[in-house]
Amino acid sequence: MARLNPGSLRDGDVIDAPVSRTGYQFNGHRRLTIIGQPQRNGWWMQLTGVDDDGNVHDFGLHSGRAVNVYERNRPTPALPPTGAPRDPNLAPRSAADRIVADHRRTVAARIIDEAVAGTQPPGSIHALREQIAQRLTAEALREARQAARQDAAAALDAAGITGRDRATAQQALKRARQDSHTATVRAALRTINDLEPLPDESDEDLAARAQDLLSLIPDQIGGTPNGPDNDGDADVARTVTRHADDAMNALLQQLQAAGVDPGDADRIARTLTQQMDGSRQATARQIARRVTAVSPEAGRQPGLLARIVAALIRLAKRLAELVRAGARKIAEKYRDARERLGRLRAFLGRLVRRVREWPESRRLARLHRALDLPAADGESLAARVSHWVGLMPEPGRFGQAQRRVTWWKPTTWGQLAAGRLPGRSDRIQWSPDQAADGGPGLTALRHMAALRAAGGDVDQEVTRRLADALGDDFGGDPHGTLQRADDYVALTERRLVNLQAARTGGTLPDDPDLEVEITAARAEASAARREWADLRAQYAAAVPDAVAAALAEIRDMGPEGNAAIVFGPDSTPDAERAVRGVQRLVPRSWLNTPAARRVTAVDGDEGRYEPDGQRITVADLADEGLGTAGHALAQHLAQHLGDLDAAQRMFWFNQTHEGRPGARRMRRSALSRILRRQQTQPDTGDTLARSVQSMFNGDWYLDDDLRAFLLGLLATR
Repeated sequence: MARLNPGSLRDGDVIDAPVSRTGYQFNGHRRLTIIGQPQRNGWWMQLTGVDDDGNVHDFGLHSGRAVNVYERNRPTPALPPTGAPRDPNLAPRSAADRIVADHRRTVAARIIDEAVAGTQPPGSIHALREQIAQRLTAEALREARQAARQDAAAALDAAGITGRDRATAQQALKRARQDSHTATVRAALRTINDLEPLPDESDEDLAARAQDLLSLIPDQIGGTPNGPDNDGDADVARTVTRHADDAMNALLQQLQAAGVDPGDADRIARTLTQQMDGSRQATARQIARRVTAVSPEAGRQPGLLARIVAALIRLAKRLAELVRAGARKIAEKYRDARERLGRLRAFLGRLVRRVREWPESRRLARLHRALDLPAADGESLAARVSHWVGLMPEPGRFGQAQRRVTWWKPTTWGQLAAGRLPGRSDRIQWSPDQAADGGPGLTALRHMAALRAAGGDVDQEVTRRLADALGDDFGGDPHGTLQRADDYVALTERRLVNLQAARTGGTLPDDPDLEVEITAARAEASAARREWADLRAQYAAAVPDAVAAALAEIRDMGPEGNAAIVFGPDSTPDAERAVRGVQRLVPRSWLNTPAARRVTAVDGDEGRYEPDGQRITVADLADEGLGTAGHALAQHLAQHLGDLDAAQRMFWFNQTHEGRPGARRMRRSALSRILRRQQTQPDTGDTLARSVQSMFNGDWYLDDDLRAFLLGLLATR
């Protein structure tokens, strides 16, 4: 048994914890296993523990009072495993991929072991910091890196990987080793330098806590990456990279054999395009065979080979443009033909290593996933939605529960003096189902679950219609295609900023290729931004029609007769046109609400809604005012329809809190504080308004939860 401060506890520790508290006197104790990280609240640490019976307890401990710890890092009892459900279409990893993935953690573990060797017990925090600073240098870690390299070579031998596959795996191992080394050293230094002592914590206790934190670094470094393409097929990505690499090598050989001037950028780009044209069909057939082997269902999709060829053509165009930009910059900086050829060879080598990060490569690596969404077993969309509607209350009762209310009937003093009690009466009353933490109770959560399930079914139908309308440019996955294009824009702009910062700050003062890389990165970022803007414009134009067509199968949508928005005399034509464009996506029953029918719509520089006068201000943000009109109209409808307001309050609470019902705590973050200042409805997060606006401004792809929430409301309430 040991005694530790609450701030030093971690997931899996078994402690002697109070189960009730009055002031500073503990009324009862029980051995609990900590689940989750402690949360600081002033002088108190908020913890959550589970007993051996599976009961969960939330409790607080003073951060300066030590507690008894009986066991560290014990497996948590009676709790199901956490994490997202496994993707059934996940591509199998090859032996080389597994070796590379394990190598990152191996390198990190050897570095941490070398850094903390001989520190049992750890001693003071000052001695630990000094030792780690001395042992995290490149010279001190040479043996650790060499040992990890030998382990990886032995694993390749055991797996029987030889030839070109072994050379490719060794290059991947080298990159993984370098990345893991850099990330581990940075994490260790930040951990040891940024660690602050807790109240009444000695230097020895702080050193012990630091060593525990350092031991967690290898698991973080070797964990599954959170990148957008972590479900892609690595074999397909390698095939695409090899296709580009072979074309680059053939280009360099042709330049040397023909004596072509390396400064002729246009001719170099044409030659590269010809080389990629020659091997495109063979590469496409190889990718198609791999996709069919991994997922026969995806391999049977019509037009698969044509999609692969189209993606390879776009990749060749992108590659040719970047090579042209780099060759021109090399021709400007260098006059000697030999120097130009050497710089061009180095530039092409760096460029081909980034091919796997491009949208075309990521799209090809995900072709093993089913291109079409799973179809329902003989049921129409209306039938599936009606099933979920049957699990929800009648209109006006969303998020509410029935409670029996009892009261005494009126009586007189004479009756009471005679000893006769008044009669009692009771009735069933509807009231919001609220838990002890202020959030939705279990009944309200069931309503929300049915709402989101209905929205998920509608979202599948909308996605099918979007894929049909947008064509092959979106590859059957409109949301994912636009998200990957968005990620690629962020990646290219971040790379450009880093290169410019390296030049300005003198991080790479002697690198002669920096100007060439900056020129190519600027061209790449500009092209990525244009492609994303074009895809987003197509996407934004197609979403409203797809949503309207899908919802028309379920219920009456849009205005008809008296069920329509009536505009006040001060309204302006452009603002009216924008609001009418939005109301075609509003259920007719919502528009038939008398109190919600009359509004005043005017133009302005900033969109907003004024509830007192029911006044909508529409601003044209390059979308004909539809985005701001949708945002304001949603706020207007939520003011008059109780189900809409109750649903968005429940959704916002669930998105911003964590824990079990009745003991949920808000997830605090800097981003949430920033967004809170921008919201007009901080209690609801503008959830309904933002979701309606996203249908018109091209942001529909960003949040699948928000899509399911809005479509569930439109389909069921």
